[in-house]
Amino acid sequence: MGAVRARMGCPVDRPYVIFLCSSRTIMPDEVELVNRVAAALAVRSPHNTPTLVVRPHPTNAGLWQSYEREGVVVYPKEGDQADTPAAWQSYFDQLAHAACVIGLNTTAFLEAVVADRPCLTIVAEEFFRAQGRTGHFRHLLKGGFLDVSADVEG
Repeated sequence: MGAVRARMGCPVDRPYVIFLCSSRTIMPDEVELVNRVAAALAVRSPHNTPTLVVRPHPTNAGLWQSYEREGVVVYPKEGDQADTPAAWQSYFDQLAHAACVIGLNTTAFLEAVVADRPCLTIVAEEFFRAQGRTGHFRHLLKGGFLDVSADVEG
């Protein structure tokens, strides 16, 4: 587990959670949301704040190239299609060792379920455009694969 954390640039002595970014057609810019999630993690766990690892969607990684915030790691910076055996293994390891995954609407929740990780989403009016109109998101909710919070701070 320490090797996975070190590869991502995370402290090896603290847990991490992953924010799985959406495609640009679902949510064009999640930077402010990630900032809110990072702040909420720091408030809820001030003495052992988990690192927030942002996994950019491969079609929307440009937003994250120069992003920096204490307690947040972007990995892989350029996004990744996970289209080789080595890339798939790295992706699986990243998911499998996370305390949980967070996101709005991404098919990457499916891989997180396969990796047996809890998945958290925020269902709120501000995100309806990104969530309410997509069938796969409704199926994930109906299937009980997602834990739901009504806001970022919850």
